[in-house]
Amino acid sequence: MSLTDSLQRFGRFAAPALPTLKPVETTINRILQRWPNIVAKTPERDREILVQRFRRHLEADDWEEVTLSFVTRVGRILFDNDFRDRADLSHLLRFFLAETRISTRPSFLNAMAAIYLDTYEPSASHSVALGDALQGAESRLGARWQKLLGTCEGFFDGRTAHEAVARMMRQMVDPFVELQEIGLRRPHGAGLMDHAHLAFIAEIRPRLGTREGVDRLIGWIKPDGHAARTGGAIETIEALLSPWLEKECPAALRDHLVESLIAFYGDPRLSGASRWAGVGRRYQDLMLRWLTRADMGFFIGVVNATQNSHMWPPRRDFWMKLYDQRRIEAAWVAFSPSAAEYARRHLLKDQRSDNERRFGKQIAGGTRSNTSLLIMKIGRKIVVDGCHNYKTHIFDEDDTRAPRLFQARYDCEEIRLNSRRSKAHNAIRNWSQWVELNT
Repeated sequence: MSLTDSLQRFGRFAAPALPTLKPVETTINRILQRWPNIVAKTPERDREILVQRFRRHLEADDWEEVTLSFVTRVGRILFDNDFRDRADLSHLLRFFLAETRISTRPSFLNAMAAIYLDTYEPSASHSVALGDALQGAESRLGARWQKLLGTCEGFFDGRTAHEAVARMMRQMVDPFVELQEIGLRRPHGAGLMDHAHLAFIAEIRPRLGTREGVDRLIGWIKPDGHAARTGGAIETIEALLSPWLEKECPAALRDHLVESLIAFYGDPRLSGASRWAGVGRRYQDLMLRWLTRADMGFFIGVVNATQNSHMWPPRRDFWMKLYDQRRIEAAWVAFSPSAAEYARRHLLKDQRSDNERRFGKQIAGGTRSNTSLLIMKIGRKIVVDGCHNYKTHIFDEDDTRAPRLFQARYDCEEIRLNSRRSKAHNAIRNWSQWVELNT
């Protein structure tokens, strides 16, 4: 007699007469749809205690004080990365595999299927063994898993299940929603879905040079009404940027990619954007170049709208010439309050709450309260230009008084007082020659 059958014999799981469970199932599904990525976890300090308690029950063949919820909780711990390769626990893992092959309890088998899903690694011995055991128990699984298995052939193949799911996703209009509909309640979950995500990227990678392909991947990463998937960030970033390493990206698609990548993974120039840490140097350099272009675009857009001076267009064209020559390595904007409000309303396509971090603030008041700054790195120089009649200031990069890029606050008066080299914009030809000579 199997463990789960023994538990029923002891009377703990004798099924009483129950009314229909449809309202309960509806409520559960609604909760899972709202919080799909929340899974109860055993506190770290309790895991070893629970495993050793189960071990004593097994070795004494004493199940009288054991509940099925305790058994499945221990099963999840044993298949976790910290436990599954421990030689002293191998007999416990074998026990769960044997129970999976012979149990007639759908609740136990459903739990083991969920463990397979959450701990899956392609061709890992635990995934292959548990998948094989579940294949033999397919007919005894609950309705949710039956529906999934009827749609995704090879789901319990511990070697290639992730590829089977990715092929299925490629055929779907909305993978996130459609995976939920066939029984994968947490499409952005860990385990098998982490690997399916990478396989899905490989499936659609040839189309990522098009807006349609980009939107397809972005729609999977950030479905409407759900948080963005952060697992597999490095592979996602590199896949989205790879078509443009050797050729120019169309402006509209470039801006779309910049805004989306920042929304999902943060600004790589700012602290806290840890998901960029492992991204290849070439991809980071491309993104930084695009961000430089975006920030210059912010500054230009605001000045175009707020400054009516015949001297501004040639200044604008000069800075864009240097950018096109790849002389401007990085740029950052510090907006005055009124300019920041204009940028939020007219320039930022996405009205996210964290857009405040897309630029710094220029905090000087008085006659400079409407001054905005463009801070650039050109070679070994830090160049600060300002709107209206604010002079251009040039600092050596290693000058302790030089403003640093990507800061939250700047005082344009403090910068002016710290500057040793500055020039007004009148006589644009002389001004532009001075900038080129000093950078």
